[in-house]
Amino acid sequence: MTAPEAVSDVPSCQWQPLLENEDRALAEHAILDIAAALWHPPSGDVSLSGGVAGIALFFAYLAQGQSGSEERFVARSVELIDSAVDAVASTFHVPAFFSGFPGIAWAVEHIQRIHPSAFPDDDLNGDIDAALVSFTQKSPWRADYDLIKGLVGLGIYALERPPSENRERLLRNIVERLSETAVNDERGTAWMTAPLLLPDWQREMYPNGYFNLGLSHGAPGVIVLLARLVSLGIAADESRAMLVPAVRWMLSLRVERGDAFPSFVDLDGTPGPGRRAAWCYGNLSVATALISAGLLCSDDEWLHEGISLAQNVTALTIEAFGIHDGGLCHGAAGIAHLFNRMYQATRIEAFRDASVHAFRHLLSIRVPGLDVAGFPAWDVTEQKWHPVAGLLGGAAGVGLALMSAVWPVEPTWDRALLTELPVG
Repeated sequence: MTAPEAVSDVPSCQWQPLLENEDRALAEHAILDIAAALWHPPSGDVSLSGGVAGIALFFAYLAQGQSGSEERFVARSVELIDSAVDAVASTFHVPAFFSGFPGIAWAVEHIQRIHPSAFPDDDLNGDIDAALVSFTQKSPWRADYDLIKGLVGLGIYALERPPSENRERLLRNIVERLSETAVNDERGTAWMTAPLLLPDWQREMYPNGYFNLGLSHGAPGVIVLLARLVSLGIAADESRAMLVPAVRWMLSLRVERGDAFPSFVDLDGTPGPGRRAAWCYGNLSVATALISAGLLCSDDEWLHEGISLAQNVTALTIEAFGIHDGGLCHGAAGIAHLFNRMYQATRIEAFRDASVHAFRHLLSIRVPGLDVAGFPAWDVTEQKWHPVAGLLGGAAGVGLALMSAVWPVEPTWDRALLTELPVG
């Protein structure tokens, strides 16, 4: 394990664009091409992850970086999010953050935060708060606990809302459900994914369930949520009581497995596939959670471990991980954005260099003329390219990551990915 580079004492708390000159020009050109491709998004999906709500987020941030066109892009963002809300009101009742109505409600809340005048109604989500309070009172909890479709995602939605009695109740319900589903042993605290919640192919591999180690579906997401609650003083004692042993459990795997965090661990401790760099799984995913918890809770040990883990990844090239496409979830944009966030939080130059390298790789794999502005998504199962427009795996997410590299606007949209870190 290499010793982590010292955190810089640079006093700036401003978001610093990373790309310059030709890199910047290529990125801005790609952003505008994405905007043209997404102006009329594919019909059907309205979710935050792959649909209209995520695309509305893209246009909301595009308005912040395009002087002279702000009103046009804000108006398009509002039109898109309104269409997603209409779909929720008529047919959409899935209580999952990325694929259901909580994610759309989060997008409404976030867009309203950055463009307050765009929404005449002061509170569009009050009824959703009440519905989620009722939903999370169910005990024992047998549904998912994760960010994508479980308790962590509902917590991220709640944290975007202004303080209220229902917001407080919702967050406390989530902490209670996380507590009752936690698995405690001598190593610490973790959360098991039951076999009934696994897709068929994973259930064949893990018939008794497993422990997930990705920000998207696993314990790192719980760690970030609990750290945020501790830092805000919301159910702080209960959250810290789970957070400390949860980090200990995570770090015990690093000691046992070396520097390559697996994506899954069987109930008997057998690791699944490892050595991956992505937002969803792997060393960068775990490092992001540790750095976030360290900064939010002023814990130097957690921060040190997260920085050390991330720095080990900077020693490898992005090509070494076999990155095919550009998406935030497991593509070049996700790696670039994670390193960008880490640099903005710590001012460690190795993270800046790694981010710039990943952004250059992202721009190099673009194929102008292909669907969605030259950023199609690679389907590993079918071994072919697909046009994907949305936030998590498609062009909207690529565009948002590129904006964060060329404009001095903090990308707080990434709260939805659990990757927001304090700047400077």
